[in-house]
Amino acid sequence: MHCAATLLFCIALLAGGCTRHAVVRIETGPDAEIETISIETSSGDNWADDTAIRASRNAFPGKIRYPRRNHVYIQPVDIKDCWPVNWSQ
Repeated sequence: MHCAATLLFCIALLAGGCTRHAVVRIETGPDAEIETISIETSSGDNWADDTAIRASRNAFPGKIRYPRRNHVYIQPVDIKDCWPVNWSQ
């Protein structure tokens, strides 16, 4: 009985995916364009962090219509259904 419950829990966990939370730091230069973009707070998963950076870079022009020059933007990002899962951790 215990083994069956554990198996069902693992299947539910795999089917549901996961959510990782990262914080991205975007710095603009004198021309108000992105100069640097980096992870301020890691999700603990390199794949999720890279996804957060790409998503933030792509979303920035639409979210910040008139970016400020020489400014730092901090953006929390949730990455859902994080696949592939890093099983080595």
